[in-house]
Amino acid sequence: MYVRLQKVRQGGRVYEYVHIVEGYRDDAGKVRHRVVANLGRRDRLKASGALDNLAGAFTRLDPAPGRYLVGPLPLVAPVVERLGLVGIVDRACPMRGRSSLSHGEVIAALVANRLCDPRPLYDVTG
Repeated sequence: MYVRLQKVRQGGRVYEYVHIVEGYRDDAGKVRHRVVANLGRRDRLKASGALDNLAGAFTRLDPAPGRYLVGPLPLVAPVVERLGLVGIVDRACPMRGRSSLSHGEVIAALVANRLCDPRPLYDVTG
């Protein structure tokens, strides 16, 4: 499955529609495509913020491989988890746009860094 943009010309204007498309093989063995869901016009989805939420949802389906706990993190991570810090921050600051981490996960990483190593964390993105 993948997301496809379809351009439609209507009355001298061009509209783009967002579809979720599935690939399959027919009886003859040829690859065919069928629309599983029509999500709507791209400009309307973008204006409502739904397009950014959809993109964020797709990026969260494929998480980063291999997370390893090293150093003092095995002591700090359960405390942060027991406090429910990620959930508290995510409820207070809902996600908009596409990102691989939620606001709560970023704050939890910054808090864990501060508890594990009191030096400031530079190059957070890196």
